Amino acid sequence: MRKVLVFAYFNKNIGDDLFVKILQDKYKNNYTFLVTSGTDRVQISENFNGNIEYYSKTMEKLDNLLYKKLGYMYFLRKIISKYSDIIIIGGSMFIQYKGWENKYKFYQELINEKTCIIGVNFGPFYDNAFLEKYRSLFEVASLVSFREKKSYDFFSQLKNIQYKPDVVFNLYNEKKVNKKNKIIGISVIDTSQKENIDEGKYMRLIENYIKDYNKKGYEVVLFSFCEPEGDLKICMKIKKIYSYVKVISYTGNNLREFIEEYRKCEKIIATRFHSMILGWIYGCEVLPLAYSDKTINVIKDISSYIEYIDLRKIKPDSIENDAFKKLDIRSLKRLRKESEEHFLNIPKLKRVE
Repeated sequence: MRKVLVFAYFNKNIGDDLFVKILQDKYKNNYTFLVTSGTDRVQISENFNGNIEYYSKTMEKLDNLLYKKLGYMYFLRKIISKYSDIIIIGGSMFIQYKGWENKYKFYQELINEKTCIIGVNFGPFYDNAFLEKYRSLFEVASLVSFREKKSYDFFSQLKNIQYKPDVVFNLYNEKKVNKKNKIIGISVIDTSQKENIDEGKYMRLIENYIKDYNKKGYEVVLFSFCEPEGDLKICMKIKKIYSYVKVISYTGNNLREFIEEYRKCEKIIATRFHSMILGWIYGCEVLPLAYSDKTINVIKDISSYIEYIDLRKIKPDSIENDAFKKLDIRSLKRLRKESEEHFLNIPKLKRVE
């Protein structure tokens, strides 16, 4: 059995945790998770089948010092050299933040001819230097599998890339689409961490939906998809005003229970990217609230009839759009089949039969 090093976004985010679960469900291998400082290693050990390779803050600091002399990250390279295969799996893994050069040095070590990059989008980015650096880096990888066409188009001249629908579409099973209750689920985020979104306008929009659907006789449930990024904080802030709302939070240890509650909803107001995807998978009527282009790009890839609200352009005091949409079964089956192809070109991994 091959030794596989997996790097993912481990921050108790339900979408990213599902990526890893899907990978492990498809391939039976000896997985080790590359974990950086600040990550909850206990949560990973309890919820994923694999070992942990810890790249500590001390190692990182020493590597940054040694890089100036050696031109590479000594301790990180030593870890990576022990593994026959490397998988980077996630969504927004390549964003141009301030100080992006440090993350690039990390990826320089992680991405080589034995690396497969699965399920990602590229950007946002703000200058061509960032794009060209990653173009050179992606060129040496075994496979880069994007989840949206716009990202694919940035690198279309490379021979080792492909574009497939989001990895989480692998979960679609028409037999698991249950009868719906009169529940509206609302995924919320902390917009103070997002660019170009007016927090006051966003909160008023969410509150308007809560009041409107409460009057219509719906149970209103707020879903926190990523507590460390502030989702639960916003849920509880809203609950202080509207005590009748129910709050369900993903803790990193309650995936099955969270999904069971989510599947019950008739309608979903989806701010989190994967709240939109999961809503469609489980047969809900979904209204996406897009906080970035990644949501809009994927919507456009899937269908021209899906409407959404761009949170960077919302009006302050109204319910802007009530166009909830389901995805039809035929589309979901196609998306599942194509999404499975993220994994078909990963060489040498043993599939679960």
